[in-house]
Amino acid sequence: MTSNKRFKPATLLMCAVLLSGCGGSDETSPASPPSQPPSSAMSISVTLDPEKAYDVGDIQNGWLMRVPKGALGDQPTTLEMRTATEAELTTLGVPLDSRVLSLSANGQHNVRLQELVEIAAPIPPKLKQASPWELMYGYHTANGWEYWPFKEVDMAAGVAVIEAQHFSWFLQPVQPSTTERLTVYSRTMAAEYTQKELARQALVQKLGPDLDKTLAGLGITDRAVIKNLSTNMIAYLESAHIDYALTANAALSPLDSIARIATGNEDERKEKSLEIIAKALHWSLAKGGPGKWQASGIGALGSLGTAVGALAGGDSEAAGNATYSVLKGLLSTAAPGTGLVFMVGEAAVGSVLNAVDAFTASELEKAYQVYAGHSSGKGYYEAGSGNIEALLAEMAGGGRQQETRILDNYCAKRMISPCEVDLREREYALDKGRESLKAYFVQRKANEEIYKTFELQEKEFVAELVRPDLFKTRP
Repeated sequence: MTSNKRFKPATLLMCAVLLSGCGGSDETSPASPPSQPPSSAMSISVTLDPEKAYDVGDIQNGWLMRVPKGALGDQPTTLEMRTATEAELTTLGVPLDSRVLSLSANGQHNVRLQELVEIAAPIPPKLKQASPWELMYGYHTANGWEYWPFKEVDMAAGVAVIEAQHFSWFLQPVQPSTTERLTVYSRTMAAEYTQKELARQALVQKLGPDLDKTLAGLGITDRAVIKNLSTNMIAYLESAHIDYALTANAALSPLDSIARIATGNEDERKEKSLEIIAKALHWSLAKGGPGKWQASGIGALGSLGTAVGALAGGDSEAAGNATYSVLKGLLSTAAPGTGLVFMVGEAAVGSVLNAVDAFTASELEKAYQVYAGHSSGKGYYEAGSGNIEALLAEMAGGGRQQETRILDNYCAKRMISPCEVDLREREYALDKGRESLKAYFVQRKANEEIYKTFELQEKEFVAELVRPDLFKTRP
C-alpha cells in the first residue's frame, strides 16, 4: 500500500530540492543532491536504500516523486529520473514545450514496482481554468499514449498527483481531446459498473431469501409489495452514497460503510446489522410514499403501520423508531427470516474480502486489457490473453508484494493490524481476494457489449451539445 504520508500543497511548493526528507519527519531520508543541469531540465541518478523512504525530484522543475520503503525491491537500486530531450519529445509525438518524465531503475525503463509511488507535477498555467476532472496524465505504452485521471488534483495549489506502479514515460497534466476523454470515461464506467454489479449479485444471493421471509414475517402478504420493498432495500444496502439519517436515536446512528459490520464481536455485528436493516426498510417505506403502503394494507400492521402513519404525518424520527422496534421484535424470535441479521454480517464480510479496490485503476485496466486480448501486455504483464491464473499471479508484482497489498486492504477495512491476522485467516483472505479479482475480470469481459454503450451514449450527448443550433428555437 502507499505510505500514509501524502503530498500537501504547502509541502510541495517548498520542496524545491532534488532529494530530501520533506515534512521534517523520519519517513523520508535526506541525501546529498546531485548536480542540477541548467534551465528547467531535470537529470537525477541516485541509489536508494530499500529500508528507507525518499522524496526524489524538484516540483519547481516539473516533478517530485514519493518513494516508499521497498518500492524498488529489497536491494539498493539506482533510480534515474530525468526530463525528455527535444529529440525524445519528437519521437514520443508530443509538443516540444511538453514536460515528459522518464523513470528507470538500474538502467531498465519498463519496471513494475513492488509498492505504489506518488508523483506530483505542477499544472501548466494554460490549464489553470480547466475543470479538475478534465485534467489527466499521459502514460506511454507500445501503442502510444494512454490517458488516466490523477489521484489528486489541487487547482488552488496548481499541483496534480499520479499514483503509479510501473516505470515508463509520464506526460505532464494535459487536457486530452474529447475523444480521448470519452475513452477514459467508458473504461472508468465499465470498471465501476462491474464492481457494482458484482456487489449487487452478492447481496441478492446472500440476503434475498431471508429478506423476503423477514418482510413476510412482518405480516406483509402481497408478493408484489414484498418484491418492491426487497428491491429497494437491496438498492439501499449496496449504495455507499445514500446518506439517509434514520433517527436521532443513538441506537440508529448512520452507518459509514456496510464493511464496518465485519468489525467488533458477534453482539456488535448483530446490533449493527439490525441498525442497517432498519435504515434500509425505513428508506424503502419513505421512498414508496405513505399513500402506497396504506393502500397495500401495511398501515394496519401494528408497529409497521405506525411507521407508515408517522411518515404520512411527516414524523421521520417516529417512523424510524417504529421500524427499528418492529424489526428488533421479529428478529429476537425464532420466526422465519430471523437469519437476516446473520446474513447481513456475512455480506459485510464478503465486501471486506473483495480485493479489487486494493489495486489502482490503471493496474486493473492494464491487466484487464491483457486478459481480454486487447493488449499484448509486453513490458507490463507477460501472461497471455485469457490466462487469468497467470495474470493474477503477476498483479502487483506477484508473490509477497501481491499478498501484502491484498492483506493490507483487508485489514484496513476491518480496522485491524496485519499482525493480528492468524495464518488461517490470512490464507482465507488471500484466497477470497484473488477470487474477487478473477470474478471482476470474468464479469467485465462477459458484459463488454453493454459497456460499449456507455461511450456511444456519451458521444451522442457530446455531439448534441456542440450543435450550432442547440439553443435556437425550433419550429
